[in-house]
Amino acid sequence: MKKNIFIFLNNELTSLDTIIPFLIELKAVNPQLNINFFAFNKKTMNTIESNFFLYGITNELGNLSRFGSASLDSYPILRRLVVVLSLIKLIMQGLFQKNVYIHFKGLEAFPFNLLYFTNKKNCYLFEANPWGHANALSRAYNINADRPLDYEYHPIMRACSTLVSYSNNWPQLKSAKLAGKNIYYIEPPRSRKEWLDYCKRKSQEYLASQTWLQEKIKTKKMILYLFGTTGPIVTLDNSTNGRELFLKTLEHLKKIENAFIIIKPHPNADLKELAELIKQAEMDNIEISLMHPSVLANYCSFSI
Repeated sequence: MKKNIFIFLNNELTSLDTIIPFLIELKAVNPQLNINFFAFNKKTMNTIESNFFLYGITNELGNLSRFGSASLDSYPILRRLVVVLSLIKLIMQGLFQKNVYIHFKGLEAFPFNLLYFTNKKNCYLFEANPWGHANALSRAYNINADRPLDYEYHPIMRACSTLVSYSNNWPQLKSAKLAGKNIYYIEPPRSRKEWLDYCKRKSQEYLASQTWLQEKIKTKKMILYLFGTTGPIVTLDNSTNGRELFLKTLEHLKKIENAFIIIKPHPNADLKELAELIKQAEMDNIEISLMHPSVLANYCSFSI
């Protein structure tokens, strides 16, 4: 029986970045798997398509599409009808082929939860954070929002028979255990050996196409800087922000002799503002790259 895997992505890039290392391993073991990625809105599709590395991998592994139809946004009633028909198609297909559904919360609401109710044993909920839930970070958010330190609000996810987690700290596990759900613990996706080996191979391919990078790594001390936000940072006090810390960090990096810095911005970062900050720092030994940090790390001595 043909096996189909359908991935229902969240409306952020993180869920795709999280599931891809797992799927690479799965596809290597079973090349005949038919993998389909679904995005729920146009913005998510555009974000994925603009990320050349992750978009390229989705095409290697399977197909990416907008659930329902991407051409009916101006006709909401017709689009809803197409979504319902697409759900019916998946349900009917599951009667003759083995459909496996993987989601991060996308199948919780009606009518998408019909996929769970018609195929319970093959519906999986994956933790969306690729490093696992961090209790310390949750407490920092609580302090920032003036909430009790141990406050936790996580809607209970029910549309799954099995949960896949990267730590014991995921709040969903408590309710899942009470409900008798299956739970699997796996190594965080971005630290898995197969993923790191894959990124190393991709780094060699990328290097072959980047003349500027070939020259730099021969003569420079390479540093990878992961740039996030210029706004407030919840894990720090309100006396500082991302912008101030970035400029202070660049001042320190100026002191490193013969250094070259590759800056990988977060997908939501303001690239125009980033360029202005680099100009303000008056540094000419910096290059902004949109390549995945797991690839760029192969050229660098350390990361910030």
